[in-house]
Amino acid sequence: MPLNPVIACQLNAHTPEQRARHRELLQHIFAHKLKLHEQTHGYIFTFKAELSLALQITEYIMLEHLCCPFLALTLHLEPDLGLQLEIKGSVEAKPLIWSNLQAAMQ
Repeated sequence: MPLNPVIACQLNAHTPEQRARHRELLQHIFAHKLKLHEQTHGYIFTFKAELSLALQITEYIMLEHLCCPFLALTLHLEPDLGLQLEIKGSVEAKPLIWSNLQAAMQ
């Protein structure tokens, strides 16, 4: 049986500037989401296929990975669907993913 990764946010991983940028990116990116698809282990967010948004999502992924290395964050460009950001972890991590996204988007 595979071991579940430890669910532990590294709260001191960001500098104050990175923390502010992370929050700014979250608010901007998720204000542009077109769809949300819930999965067993996380969520898929769909966006328009725009270069500037893809670059912002990539920056968000890198900052998110610093503080939450237990998450898998993937950016896909799908024909006829646009950009898709998949954020997933263990089943136990899913409520944490959602609560962190909700808190950051307020």
